Amino acid sequence: MNPTIPAERVIPAELAQVVMELPYWFVIGGHAVRCLCPYRPSRDVDFGVGQPDDLRALLDQLQSTGKTEILERSDDTVHLTWNGINVSIFLLDTLVPHVQARTLTVTGILATKLHAILDRGMRRDFFDLYVTLQSQRLGIAECLKAIRDVYQQDVNDGLLLRALTYFNDAEREACLPGEGPEDFAIVKNFFLERVGNLLIPPAQTLSIQNRRVDVVE
Repeated sequence: MNPTIPAERVIPAELAQVVMELPYWFVIGGHAVRCLCPYRPSRDVDFGVGQPDDLRALLDQLQSTGKTEILERSDDTVHLTWNGINVSIFLLDTLVPHVQARTLTVTGILATKLHAILDRGMRRDFFDLYVTLQSQRLGIAECLKAIRDVYQQDVNDGLLLRALTYFNDAEREACLPGEGPEDFAIVKNFFLERVGNLLIPPAQTLSIQNRRVDVVE
């Protein structure tokens, strides 16, 4: 099942009101997950667009409707504040085929979250990936398939799987708002167990494999 909560209902209402008339934006990151399962707040709003003109038009709309300060800008990315809200706009044409009703599909969420964990796994990224997998009854194999489907690149499965079990940065972060006392342990145990089963070779030698059958000595 793809996300069912409209994007305009999970981002700040005053921001939603001024961008609703623009047809081309979609939410990514934490707000895309919130369209599927709004289990945590997300302070920043990350918009994706498919064309350079759309990026400029969305920026123009924000600048004309509120107090705006541009923090960083490049050809494909703008980071700014709008009426005190942190907003980023990304040119993400590769994600457009995986957008439905202004938000990422489940495939898009899995791919982008795995990509974020590969880059630097933050606590919220592990939680978002776990919540998406659990709520949709999916496994690790779907993550690996999603990142290939979305980014259309060859990926190193071993590198991806090891990233899913590297929690050093995430463990140094504060708990998420509303995080239960055992929640992070459950998340870590899931990835350690499932990924471990894929990476670790069998430990026990079978008695039958010591036989030498039909071999000319």
